[in-house]
Amino acid sequence: MVTAPVIASPATRTVAMNRFAPNYATDLLNLRRWQKTAIAVYVELPNAPRRDFPAIVREGAALWSPHAANTVAIHFTETRAEADVCVSLVDKGTLPDGAIGRTEVTYRNRDNVIVAANVRLDRSLKSDLLAQVAAHELGHALGMEGHSVDKTDLMYARAHLPAAITTRDSNTLTFNYSLAATRANARPAAQVSDAKVAASGETKSGAVPAPTLPFGGTTTAVACSLP
Repeated sequence: MVTAPVIASPATRTVAMNRFAPNYATDLLNLRRWQKTAIAVYVELPNAPRRDFPAIVREGAALWSPHAANTVAIHFTETRAEADVCVSLVDKGTLPDGAIGRTEVTYRNRDNVIVAANVRLDRSLKSDLLAQVAAHELGHALGMEGHSVDKTDLMYARAHLPAAITTRDSNTLTFNYSLAATRANARPAAQVSDAKVAASGETKSGAVPAPTLPFGGTTTAVACSLP
């Protein structure tokens, strides 16, 4: 028998929001999560001259590691078939809209749980900025869709140096993984209410009902296209 997935209650969200303040969860478009306690990252080896690329990606992942250790740890694999997240370089101008980083996340429709992620980065970036963008995109691969509005946060909508995880970055990640493991819609409570209205076929203040997804299967969404 198929049962409906659990949605974290507004009261549960409020408690978690207060516990892990300050954070920018309400700035984000969506929050998704892995059910695994650790994810494997595969770095596609580039052609010369970017042979330092795997080390740069590891540098970016290392920024998250102390903060993700109790949520979803990051480790690396040299076997693509074992990977949960694949990271690769692309030529400048290859990504849509002139982006320098792009992350696509595949998640289960029934509960928003991430099952795979694909990260692509602009090979023309200098090493220090490339590490920052790699860390930013890995933040999306960890489940944060959308951006912070604070310029100091790693998950701000523009690449910037120095590369550092702020308290708000850390708290937002922890807040996400503090919620119920199975969630039909991980958006902030106000957006969940709107989603319920859309699902019921009603209209609210002239809003256009959102399209519904099939209960089974997966969807791949662009979690970030960093300009």
